[in-house]
Amino acid sequence: LPTMRLLVVGRGHSDEVASSARDVAVFARNLHVDGRVGVLTDAGDLSLALAMRQADAVALLSPGEPDLPALGTALVSGAVPIVLGGTGAEDLIEHGISGVLLRTLDPRQLVATLRILDGDPGVRDTMATAARRRAREVYDGDALAAACVKVYRAAHSSRRSISPRARQEIR
Repeated sequence: LPTMRLLVVGRGHSDEVASSARDVAVFARNLHVDGRVGVLTDAGDLSLALAMRQADAVALLSPGEPDLPALGTALVSGAVPIVLGGTGAEDLIEHGISGVLLRTLDPRQLVATLRILDGDPGVRDTMATAARRRAREVYDGDALAAACVKVYRAAHSSRRSISPRARQEIR
């Protein structure tokens, strides 16, 4: 990582996340790039956002469901989000456009991704811009309001499943 700053985020309390974070920190130290690789496992949202703003790429590598607050923050941070695919993150990140979806936690795949991003700052900047644009689309107030109205209408139209008292409260 000659020029790029990477933040690896693994929030959660699983032993696997903590172990992986320690492995990344040791690996970075052994390669003498620990000044450009940060690891966060138990950070609050504000600390996470501040750390992401300093990074060029943010790797969210927790297995299972994505950490949605961290993923949303990564999208708006100005860094390229790198996440594990097959976790639902595909709804927010388009691979190669607004971030990178890894197939597995294979370190070789992550290293190959980092080489591409580090070798071409233009690609990195384009992806980060697309990620911010995607965040505006998803988290836009009008879009959120429209989604709420859609849920309300669906609930209101399924009167059979709503009790008479609840139906009155909706009106």
